[in-house]
Amino acid sequence: MIKSQIIKLDVKNIDDVYEILHEAFNDEAWNMEQLLSSFNNSSNAYYGMVLNGKIVSIISLLITVDDINILDIATKNDYKNKGHATRLIDYVKSIKNEAQTISLEVKESNDIAINFYKKQGFYPVCKRKKYYRTGEDAIIMFYN
Repeated sequence: MIKSQIIKLDVKNIDDVYEILHEAFNDEAWNMEQLLSSFNNSSNAYYGMVLNGKIVSIISLLITVDDINILDIATKNDYKNKGHATRLIDYVKSIKNEAQTISLEVKESNDIAINFYKKQGFYPVCKRKKYYRTGEDAIIMFYN
């Protein structure tokens, strides 16, 4: 039987987070120094989907009084399309309070992610021009 759970991650999980982010985002993922700084920021939180003791999917958040910004969500390639990202987003929805929105940025060309977020109840709000290092625009999406 497969045992799965969502856990709060901390700096001791940084190697797993780094590996998952680099598998998902390649050169666009944060380097170890940036990731360590993010882990040490008290406004940030990391959660992981753990299957049989192995972290297979992560979500990183910037939490403020009125917003939970999803900084990253990523799943190891061998575990994609099995509902892990959906469960992590559902978890974030469960911890948000009435005053908070949930927001995220997604590459305008990433139709798969945009459609996934729409299925989760997110809606596009605006664009950030040339948001990514590549010069690509970001679509800002909200969930209330």
